[in-house]
Amino acid sequence: MSLNLPTSAYLTGTANWSLPNGDWCFATLVRIDDNAGSQSQCFISAGPTQSVLEFNLVVLEDGRAATPGCPVMRVADGASFVIIPSTERLPLGQWVLLIGQRASGEKQIWFSAFGSSPAKKASSSATVGACAFGTPLMIGRRYLNAIADTNVRGRMAYVAYGAFSLSQAEMTALAAGACPKDIRQWDMYLPFFSAGISTLKAPVGGQTFSVTGAPATDGQPMRLW
Repeated sequence: MSLNLPTSAYLTGTANWSLPNGDWCFATLVRIDDNAGSQSQCFISAGPTQSVLEFNLVVLEDGRAATPGCPVMRVADGASFVIIPSTERLPLGQWVLLIGQRASGEKQIWFSAFGSSPAKKASSSATVGACAFGTPLMIGRRYLNAIADTNVRGRMAYVAYGAFSLSQAEMTALAAGACPKDIRQWDMYLPFFSAGISTLKAPVGGQTFSVTGAPATDGQPMRLW
C-alpha cells in the first residue's frame, strides 16, 4: 500500500535526527497529483531554522524555484548552507523514485519515473559538514514550515535512509521495482503498509513516527517487503 496524504496529514519522528560528515542517502517513492500555484511540497525534512540548520530533502517548489515544479534539496549544518535546485519538473500522476544523497562530498538529486533509468538532475560540491538538527525527522511536511503551505499533495510508498550513497545501478534496480531492503542494509526503512493508526514504526531501524491528520491507504507499484 501507500499513504495518500491530504494537505493536513504528515508524520513526525519521536527522536532527533542527524546526518554524518560523510555519505548519506534518502530514497522515497512518490506520486504527486498537483503542482500548480504556489504550493511547496516537502517530502522529508528536519531542522528548526531556515538556511541555518535545516535539511529539506526533497522540497518540490511550485512557485519559487527557477523552474516551477522542480525538486530542491536544502542542507545547512549551522555554519554552511547549500541549496541544490533541479531544473526538471517532477512528473505528475506517475510514481517517481526520488533520491537526495551526499556521495563523496557531492550533494545530488536523482529521480526518474518508475520503470525508467534514474538520472542525476542536480548537484553541488559546496561544503556541508555533520548536521545535528535537534529536531525529529518529518515526512510529508517541512519541519520549520517557514513557507505556510508545505504539505505533500499526493502519495508516498516508502522512505529509506542510509549512511551511504547509492550507485546508479542500485538506483536503477529501485526504479525497476526492487524492494529497498533487498538492495542495501538501510539505517531506516519505513514502508507505508497501513493508515488509520496513530503511530508507525520502521521495520528496519525501529524509528517511530506519530501520525497527524488522516492519511488514507492506496495502491503502490511494487513490493514493499
